[in-house]
Amino acid sequence: MIELLGGGRFFWASDYPHPGHTLDYLPALATLADRLTGSAREGRIAGNVREAYGIGRQIEIGWRKP
Repeated sequence: MIELLGGGRFFWASDYPHPGHTLDYLPALATLADRLTGSAREGRIAGNVREAYGIGRQIEIGWRKP
């Protein structure tokens, strides 16, 4: 699916911890993340969500600070 839609459209999200997660959840997540290239891993874990929500980006809203 990533190849079809592009890697910039995906990010990791979780409602962890809750009773449905097993104790090996975080090590399993690390194993999955290790399969990605450096830029893809950074995007899925942090960069894509920053882009989606505009975190760390100055947004033009029609006025400027003096």
